[in-house]
Amino acid sequence: MKADIRKEMLEKRQALALSLRLLKEEQIKENVLMAIGDAKRIGIYCSTRGEVDTYGLMEHWFWDKDISIYTPKVTGESMDFFKISSFKDLAVGSFGILEPQTNDKADPEQLDVIIVPIVAFDKNKHRIGHGKGYYDRYLKQTSARKIGIAFSFQEVDEILVDPFDVDCDIVITEITFIG
Repeated sequence: MKADIRKEMLEKRQALALSLRLLKEEQIKENVLMAIGDAKRIGIYCSTRGEVDTYGLMEHWFWDKDISIYTPKVTGESMDFFKISSFKDLAVGSFGILEPQTNDKADPEQLDVIIVPIVAFDKNKHRIGHGKGYYDRYLKQTSARKIGIAFSFQEVDEILVDPFDVDCDIVITEITFIG
C-alpha cells in the first residue's frame, strides 16, 4: 500500500504546474519561517525531483548569522547532517542529490529542528518518505522538532505505520499546519 501511495504522490508532484508550484512553495516557506520559532541549529534536506523547494529557506537563513544550517549526507546505510555556510558547500552525492562537502558533522542532539521531506502524510502526522529509511533511522536518534513539509494534495486518509516509522511533530503545507 505504501508503494502505491508513493507512486501516486510522486506522479502528482511531478505534474504540478510550475506557476502553481511557485505560489505554493512561497506560502510553505512563509509558514515554515513562522513555525521555526527561535531554533538556531536547523537540519534541512536539499530538495530534488519535485519535492517542496528548500533552497529559498536556506538562502533566507544564510543571511542570519545566529542560525546554523545542516544538510544530510548518506554514507552506506546511514545519514548524518553537516553544517554548511553557503550553496558552495554542496555537491552532487548519493542518489544524485546535493550533499554537504564539509566535515562539521552535527551530533543528532545538537539540532533544534529538522525539516523532513514527505512523499505523503496523514492527519496524524504519519509520513511516507522515499522508502529507504534514512530519515527514520536518523530521527530516532534526536529530540529535534521534526517539521515535515509537503503540498496539501500529498495528504492521504491514513498511512499504516510500521514499527520503524518516525512521525513528524508538525506537517506544514501551503494551507495547513498539522501539529
